[in-house]
Amino acid sequence: MQADFCLRQRVNMKKYLIRIINSIRILLRVLYVNVLYKHHSIRIRHTRSRKIRVLFIVSEIAKWKEQSLYEAMDKSGIFEPIIGISAWNGQRESVCPNEEFLVVQKKARRFFESLGDKYVDTVKIVSGKRMISDLSEYKPDIVYYTEPWCPAGKQGPEFVSRFALTCYSPYYVPNYSAIEQECKLSLHRWLWEYYCLGDWQGKHFAKSYKPFSLTTKFIGLGHPALDYFYLNRMRKPIGRIVIYAPHCTIPGKGSIWPQHYATFRWSGRFMLEYAKSHPEIKWVFKPHPLLKCGAKLVGLMSDAEIDAYYAEWYRIAKVCDDSAYQDLFLDSCAMVTDCGSFLSEYGATGRPIIHLISSDNIRKPISRLANLYDTYYKVHNLTELEKVLRMVVEEGCDPNLEKRLSAVEDTGLGSINASENIVNHLRIVLGH
Repeated sequence: MQADFCLRQRVNMKKYLIRIINSIRILLRVLYVNVLYKHHSIRIRHTRSRKIRVLFIVSEIAKWKEQSLYEAMDKSGIFEPIIGISAWNGQRESVCPNEEFLVVQKKARRFFESLGDKYVDTVKIVSGKRMISDLSEYKPDIVYYTEPWCPAGKQGPEFVSRFALTCYSPYYVPNYSAIEQECKLSLHRWLWEYYCLGDWQGKHFAKSYKPFSLTTKFIGLGHPALDYFYLNRMRKPIGRIVIYAPHCTIPGKGSIWPQHYATFRWSGRFMLEYAKSHPEIKWVFKPHPLLKCGAKLVGLMSDAEIDAYYAEWYRIAKVCDDSAYQDLFLDSCAMVTDCGSFLSEYGATGRPIIHLISSDNIRKPISRLANLYDTYYKVHNLTELEKVLRMVVEEGCDPNLEKRLSAVEDTGLGSINASENIVNHLRIVLGH
């Protein structure tokens, strides 16, 4: 018995020492990366003969929300922005076949060039193998990440910190109390600066870390995805345009997502039939890029069924599968959605949202946005959905309008030009 006690003591002591060693390693790495960032900042301050090169990293065009920031940098005369597509869907290089990835890249090039943006392939296919570029070959001063799912290998911020500063704002607008996703993933630890909705959110994120455990500075400058709504806040809807925007995180066996926002299992087919029965309304179908994948993962639809479903929407509505949806939002009069980010993005317009709520979703909105979300028309089942659609869509009745507009004003979602704030901030910090 004494021997067992001593053995347990030695095991506990070993675990304790391992934790201490790991903490010291992290601390030393954090200190080292902070020194690198300070060095890069000084170097950029003393480089005035050329523009500051900013490389935006995005995984797919539907997640590109920084166009206003790209344009603000391009017009500043100080920055030279370029965009690169990383490993598909921000995951490891084996996520999709090479042929599919080439299609993604070609589509991305056409999309960004149509916007007047400078695009580069940061992942190449050579002799049938996927080659992930060392981002240093593009000579960036800043690498700007746009999603938390860390790019493969040497394109992540810990490696990139050796030769460039790293900045970040997510493709979605953080709105749920999901700290593990919002600021505690691998990418978040090694950033130089993370731009939040406001200082209140930055302080909330920073509290989740122990002192000296990360390099990131959380700075409340707003979110670029909301800039267009701020700049066009006086714009009115054009006729009766309604957007249906289903999320991909469908609950069920096979689901790979920790959150379960999606109600597609019970609302997807109903919304299609409802739209078909109301041709007097102009419909926009704005699915999450991974909705097809989500429906197949949980066995809700086969390949043929989900393709047929999309084909029906293409027949009766405008289908938007990229990030150029701001004008659609501003032209519309209402949205039906279970997508987390759109609760804030569309919410910034002040238009009514029919919020489809999954019984499996345990996330709660952050307190700053709770009052706004309470003004949405909450729906938990088909009976409630039919009733709310009749009131908001068919009859045009919006009893929560005044309360919602007041809540939008209180949140500041529609009153900040984040791109202007970020450009001015970087100009000052980097001495330009």
